[in-house]
Amino acid sequence: MRDEVKLATNIFLPDGPGPWPTVLKRTPYGKDDRGRAGFPGSDPAGVAVYAARGYATVIQDCRGTGRSGGVQKIAFITDGPDGYDTIEWIAKQPWSNGKIGLVGRSGYGITVNLAATQAPPHLICAFAMFTAADPRRDMFFLGGVFRKEMIEGWMTLNGKREQISEIVTRPISDTFWDWLDIVKQHPKVTIPMYNIAGWYDIFEQGNIDNFAGLQKNGSGKARGYQKLLIAPLGHSSLQGNIEYPANAGINVQDIQFRWLDFWLKGVQNGIMNEPAVRYYVMGDPRDPAAPGNEWRTSAAWPPPAKSTEYFLHANGRLDTARPDSRESGRSDRPSLCRTLGGDGLAGHRLHRQAGRRLS
Repeated sequence: MRDEVKLATNIFLPDGPGPWPTVLKRTPYGKDDRGRAGFPGSDPAGVAVYAARGYATVIQDCRGTGRSGGVQKIAFITDGPDGYDTIEWIAKQPWSNGKIGLVGRSGYGITVNLAATQAPPHLICAFAMFTAADPRRDMFFLGGVFRKEMIEGWMTLNGKREQISEIVTRPISDTFWDWLDIVKQHPKVTIPMYNIAGWYDIFEQGNIDNFAGLQKNGSGKARGYQKLLIAPLGHSSLQGNIEYPANAGINVQDIQFRWLDFWLKGVQNGIMNEPAVRYYVMGDPRDPAAPGNEWRTSAAWPPPAKSTEYFLHANGRLDTARPDSRESGRSDRPSLCRTLGGDGLAGHRLHRQAGRRLS
């Protein structure tokens, strides 16, 4: 790195003479840990698919993690500059053709976003899944307060417990956290990115914010070249009585390779001819006949929407018709409900103004 700290890095090359386009993954979880089933690609078996597709693949332990040197006082604080330096180092290697893509999910994805804000010249595209747009807001201070039960467990599990005091002594409003606010840094980003979000994922809003912000405020090939997919998925497997139809599934690997092949290899596979947004409208997961449970597309997010007023009638029925005077004179008077529906069922939100009396 620029300060001469060395970061442990695994390099996997396809058969043949090369050079090849290169995929980079940077991980805070240990690149040699084969036991983390939730993080595919953190071990040699997980990168074989890239070599088979003709990509050189680099997996690196973030600073102060795994076998890498250096320290991070707070998780991810050096991953912007370290990502830049790694990308530009790769571009100089004889086995790389200088076209580099970043991919990552969850913590890997945060390193993707931070590196993209540094605009490395040889970074061509990125693919981020289930990750934050502002880890300060989406992770450390979710909802505005320090998420003790979540963050302390995560940091302890990953050997970062000593960093907790550094976080809790800095309120969310402290300008110290500006380096984590990726949304404010969107004008610095110059690459097309594919974001995959999950309706049940903790970072759902982060992927959406990154898509929308870069699509409008990014620079170079960031503006207007973003893609977003929202699926009925969680950060890990869904639990409870939730089982969507088979059509709700997605092939993340296929989507990722279509994106990489287009931008790093110039394969005309039609991915940029598709709508910018693809989203799953969730219906009752237990009733195949219920409305919803289908994929829709949009040119932007949020999809076009209109505001509709509904009135809650005395018998519990919800209707767009205003109740008559006999109903409104009852003690259980109806209240006004307002719903915002994007493209019908999509993104519906119901706000009931409790106790509002209509005559």
